[in-house]
Formats: sequence, structure tokens, C-alpha cells
Amino acid sequence: MYEKLKPEPPTPPDEICPCDRQYPIVLCYALTNNPIRCIECDRELPPERLQPIPEMVEVIATWRRFYSCFYVLWLDSGEF
Repeated sequence: MYEKLKPEPPTPPDEICPCDRQYPIVLCYALTNNPIRCIECDRELPPERLQPIPEMVEVIATWRRFYSCFYVLWLDSGEF
């Protein structure tokens, strides 16, 4: 169900949120399929921990694709 948010290759364990408590999250484009980050440690939060409903997974994946387009365009733009 979370395939759209799974990075390829998988995120190394030391880059996954180790927090015991559930902190707020933030969406952060980081050149990966999963933009969900823990606000406390700023590491990737696996979607399985949040268990978002399928509609929310689609919304997050759409946001990531949309943001990615603008980010890559900005990187490629160079100096004007």
C-alpha cells in the first residue's frame, strides 16, 4: 500500500527516525520517494509508522512529484 513512498534503494537504517515518541512530521523533499520526516530528528519516517489511509498516501506522493518537478527545474536553471 505504501509503494509510492518507498525509496529505491531502501533508506539505510541509520537514516530512519529512531525516536521513541511520536513527534510531529514535516514533508521535506530530499531527492527520495519518501518526503515524510520527523520534526525532532529530521530523519525519514517510514509510512508504516504513521499508517496513513490510501488517499493520504496518494496526496503525499502527488505533492512529492509536484515539488520534485520544481526542485529539479531550479537545480537545472543555473544562473540567469
